[in-house]
Formats: sequence, structure tokens, C-alpha cells
Amino acid sequence: MNKKIKVILISTVTIILVVILTNLFFGNYITHFTSWKWKHMYKVCSLELAEDIVERKLLDGKNKTEVAEMLNGPHKKEYFERNDWGYMVTSKFRFYFGFYDLHVDFDENGIVEKYYVNLD
Repeated sequence: MNKKIKVILISTVTIILVVILTNLFFGNYITHFTSWKWKHMYKVCSLELAEDIVERKLLDGKNKTEVAEMLNGPHKKEYFERNDWGYMVTSKFRFYFGFYDLHVDFDENGIVEKYYVNLD
């Protein structure tokens, strides 16, 4: 085996081990929702953060201002007529087909009525 192939093989194995170990040791840290992570790591792991929001019921009883502060403002989507706010979410840790969204519905008083992650 020539030197170039050995370097590529060792590099690939190293990267795979780093990803696995990082996920094992920091997986909960990465996927545990905080507003800072949502605002700064949105393109990396927003699906996991959205799932954590739903699982821990973090939006229960919140008004639109509080949700906007937590999730960096409203993300209106015209094609979600039944939902007041929709956030497209993604993940660099999973392979999937389709689009995931965090849907947030408000009642007539502007209080969160329901919210969920949906695969479109």
C-alpha cells in the first residue's frame, strides 16, 4: 500500500472516530436546547434542538414575544396557512429525505397553543 493511500485511510478512520466520540461524549450537550445554540448553531443541529423543545415542552404557556426571543424572531412561511410560525430545521448528524419543520401555533391571545416537529 503506498503512502498516499495509508494517509487517506488513517485520516478517514480518525475523522470517523472523532465524530463517534464527540457524539458519545457531547451528544446531549449538542442536542440540549438553549437559545444561544438555536441562534448560533441553527444550520448544524436545529432538528435536534427542535425535538428537545418539543420533548421538554419549552414553549408551553409562552407568548409570541417570548418565543421570538427564544427562537430568534418569527419565521413566517406563506404555505403554512394553518400555522402562525414555522421554522425549517436541519441536521448534520442524520441522513434523511424530506424537510423537517418546527410548527408553532398561537391562540387568539398570542399564547402558544401547540407546537411540533413535522416531516414534510
